[in-house]
Amino acid sequence: MKVFFEKSDNDKLMSKLGFGTWGLGGEAYGEISYNHAVEVVRHAYNSGIRFFDTAPLYGSGRSESILGHALKLFNPESFQIVTKIGLYFDSSSGQEFHNFSEEQIRDSIQDSKNRLQREKLDLILFHSPEETHFPMIFQYLQKNYRENATHLTGKVGVSLKKPTDVDFFISTNAVSAFEFNLSLMDQRAYQTTLNTTRLAGFLRIGRTPYNFGFLTDNPPGGKPPSKETNQHLSRWSQIQFDKWHRFREIWLSIADENNLKLQDLALSFVLSSDLVDVVIPGFMDFEQIDSAISTVRRGRLSTETIHKLRQIYLRENSFHSLQSK
Repeated sequence: MKVFFEKSDNDKLMSKLGFGTWGLGGEAYGEISYNHAVEVVRHAYNSGIRFFDTAPLYGSGRSESILGHALKLFNPESFQIVTKIGLYFDSSSGQEFHNFSEEQIRDSIQDSKNRLQREKLDLILFHSPEETHFPMIFQYLQKNYRENATHLTGKVGVSLKKPTDVDFFISTNAVSAFEFNLSLMDQRAYQTTLNTTRLAGFLRIGRTPYNFGFLTDNPPGGKPPSKETNQHLSRWSQIQFDKWHRFREIWLSIADENNLKLQDLALSFVLSSDLVDVVIPGFMDFEQIDSAISTVRRGRLSTETIHKLRQIYLRENSFHSLQSK
């Protein structure tokens, strides 16, 4: 299959490129030193990236602290930071847990402000809530919007557990942004309300464009990491790993045929999608950032190419049985 690019406004396309900072936590995707992580963030800013996504979960606040330290050199009005509430890591049990109580949310927001060195948070996302959490979140939104609680600053949105959850949160009339998985390997968002004009006024953030590293030239190994490592990929089964590796071969053959790196094809697909306003690949070194910038400069994939890539996904949909973070 031939891949074609079309002329596009590269400045506009560059504005869609953000930075997902889970990897800077130093656990989920391998070790990274604090000082190096700070320099990676500053390199991203100096390269033109102005949108940073983080969460208290990422290294139990380490990612937020790194962002706060790295970005304090720059005009705080020149960039946007998105953080999250409701999903945390318990070091004593080694398990993640949800807590959407009003007290926890208030404390979490204040802690994030302190770590990020921000008086105001630009956007706060409820972090991967399960359906059992929806009633509590609904009550919280209604109460705090009615009372205009001072601890709830900035806009509010949802980092969706699965794309279909969007329907409930639209109905609350209280959120303004959605974050969800979108990649060559996970195109479920195209089959949901996320793909309608109902979301024209919402900020839409596409995460995991590299599908946890499987859509790069340096994919994870053949087996999931041990659950004792606290790496993100340890939560996936061997069956899922095998599916991703088989599906990867299809996309890799297309990239090779067109003299592209696999990660370049993967990022171009999401950057070129009208389904998202911002894409947040994870970066852990300068080279990854520079590669993403080069992908932006290549321009948008043609409409015909996107259609063909969509058709391949639909044809191979037996491989896209996914869970989201």
